[in-house]
Amino acid sequence: MARLMVLDIGKKRSGIAVSNQEQSIALPLTTIPSDSLIAFVKSYHEQEIIEKIYIGYPLNLNLDKTDATKFVEEMFKNIKRKFPEIAIQKIDERFSSKNASRAILDMGLNKTARRNKSLIDTTAATLMLQEILFFKS
Repeated sequence: MARLMVLDIGKKRSGIAVSNQEQSIALPLTTIPSDSLIAFVKSYHEQEIIEKIYIGYPLNLNLDKTDATKFVEEMFKNIKRKFPEIAIQKIDERFSSKNASRAILDMGLNKTARRNKSLIDTTAATLMLQEILFFKS
């Protein structure tokens, strides 16, 4: 089977998570600068088959667009254009960073780790993918 990928895209950096090939486990992959995202996905896709990419779509609680929404929409279009063979879908990312911070706290990591934005971004992507896999099964 092919892998699923979640991208938690930010203006500065993006957290990335992937599934195992059986699509049963969400695995944190990395956090990279957002301006390197397309090149990273291309390189990863050359080594692993990606069945679908989910992109976290930022909205406010009242479903209005945020400051980051326009940037994510542009990235979504670029990724769709660069990878027409991969299914790409937006997913709700409300509370993803908050849930990631809570998960990091629950793991018992120290304050420094809890403030590590790269760790938060990767954890957010992993939690979004975990939820996708849960509802998929």
